[in-house]
Amino acid sequence: MSDLSDIKKQIFSILLEDLNNNISTQKNKKCLKVMLKKQLDCFDEERKLETFPFSRKEIKSLVLDRDLTEKDLDNIHRYIQQSDLQSAIDGTIQNNSKYLELGFLPIVNSNRESDPNGGSSRERLFWLDVKAIDKNNSKETIQTESDEKNQEFDEGTPQVYSIVYDREEISNIKLSFFSKIVFEKGELRMKSFTGYIVMLLFILFFFTGIALVVLISLIIILLPQQKNMTLYSAFVVMLYPVVIYSFFKNTLLPLQKLTIDRVIKAPQFVFLSLNEDEADMEMYREGGSAITRITRFKSTCPICTAPILLEAGKPDQKAPLVGRCREAPHAHVYSFDRVTLKGYFLGHEGYLKKFD
Repeated sequence: MSDLSDIKKQIFSILLEDLNNNISTQKNKKCLKVMLKKQLDCFDEERKLETFPFSRKEIKSLVLDRDLTEKDLDNIHRYIQQSDLQSAIDGTIQNNSKYLELGFLPIVNSNRESDPNGGSSRERLFWLDVKAIDKNNSKETIQTESDEKNQEFDEGTPQVYSIVYDREEISNIKLSFFSKIVFEKGELRMKSFTGYIVMLLFILFFFTGIALVVLISLIIILLPQQKNMTLYSAFVVMLYPVVIYSFFKNTLLPLQKLTIDRVIKAPQFVFLSLNEDEADMEMYREGGSAITRITRFKSTCPICTAPILLEAGKPDQKAPLVGRCREAPHAHVYSFDRVTLKGYFLGHEGYLKKFD
């Protein structure tokens, strides 16, 4: 491959990685993702073809992962536009300096110039390409909203306004034996055989817990009438409610919140190894099915350079989860957005003021 082809492969690989880290159900990002995968397959197979043209039919077929039916072809000329694909790129490449280092940005081209009239009878083709970055204006080319906010402060002001989170690979997280069986390749598709088994298992635990609570309540009520009960037996009976309450509070309730909040702290003993301190559990939708995975959202504190991990928002914050610095968990606090992977400073405004 030529040098430009090598650069294209690097740019497209970085873009695909950014898309995978940025969970989104938007159609334009799904289309962009399948185009990138197909284009990278061409490079991997060492084909001489450097650009792979995609029609709307091909893109929709790749997104749906099946052959199109006659119904799928209705209004196919409106399925995706070049501007939609470019918007997906622009919304993904923000805050990534790797593009600046390579000197190129990914773009989407089409045959619009050679066939400007278009129309439903003419097939529009799209392909991925790169363009050189204007070095004189490179700092303005890739810029996030947080960068614009930070520029409002003088040079003497600490840049603590915003942070960017990363998802840690599941290979770096020590899972329990149960999680190793359930989470194939680190993910669990809820509308699958394993997913249904897991849901039925926890429903069974729920009703078993209720039945045990009722049984223990009856035993406690009748306890004074039991003449042959030993002290050890009485202790075991009294211990059951504590165990059941702990399971409800630390496992079942967080899993119920996962369907609403989309991110929770992973229940320790069920999903994580005893040697693992903490991790996060995330749920997102893809292809009409909810997918759950174990990960760890982390960042670096711009104030003291200590790690930032997700913790409970209460008692000082309203959000269920916020990013807290390990060294100053109540002073260096940041919001958390799982879609954009951005966080904004929530601590005392004094950190944002200019030093005297």
